[in-house]
Amino acid sequence: MINILFCDDNTEFLSLLHGYVKKIMKSHFRDILMDAELFSYDNGKSVISFAKKSRVDVIFLDIDMKNLNGFEVAKRLIEINDETLIVFVSAYDQFVYDVFEFYPVAFLRKGKICDELPKVLKRISEKLNESSEKLTVCTTQGKVLLREKDIVFIHSIGNYCYYMLINGIQHSCRDTLSNIEKSIMSLKFYRVHAAYIVNFDQIQSIDKPNSVIMGRNNVPVPIAQRRWTGFKKAYAEYISRSLI
Repeated sequence: MINILFCDDNTEFLSLLHGYVKKIMKSHFRDILMDAELFSYDNGKSVISFAKKSRVDVIFLDIDMKNLNGFEVAKRLIEINDETLIVFVSAYDQFVYDVFEFYPVAFLRKGKICDELPKVLKRISEKLNESSEKLTVCTTQGKVLLREKDIVFIHSIGNYCYYMLINGIQHSCRDTLSNIEKSIMSLKFYRVHAAYIVNFDQIQSIDKPNSVIMGRNNVPVPIAQRRWTGFKKAYAEYISRSLI
């Protein structure tokens, strides 16, 4: 079951958005969102109360709200479940520059909802699919299936490579980073150094041009100078694919 929430203190727009999403889901995204439950709230406090009791998979979140604004709500949701997919909704384009720290799925403009909503739902569908995408890794303990989104980075030391996961677990395999780089087809992974491949999904910040800060534990990973330009371009393209 997928829980999709809507939060906007403008109840008229809230009802409108809820209806549009429900209509598009039924006609275009039955395969992924067929079991989705939709919930609407006109304040952030109710959303946070819901999140404490039930999983929030997706939320369409207005930014400019009374009491708790959208950024404050997003921060609490991420603390509760950092896998929640956030779509910020606003009538003000300038907010787009403030949303990046929350890694939203999209920024939806109220004035262009009819044009942009189908693309936003397509992106959500893709993201939900990604949660099931896995890599088969031949570790020193045997074959394991790892979710792509759980891999923070891959580190090469000598004749071994180490898959560092978001939960702190690591898996080792006897292989070269070059072989692993060739085998990973996902566009979210990038080799930033002779000894490191990083997952764009797990980047917390960039200490340019020397390192990238990775995962919940804020591990610094070096960026080779000769790879800096290519990394910047690939990461910018990744971000552009993530936002509408």
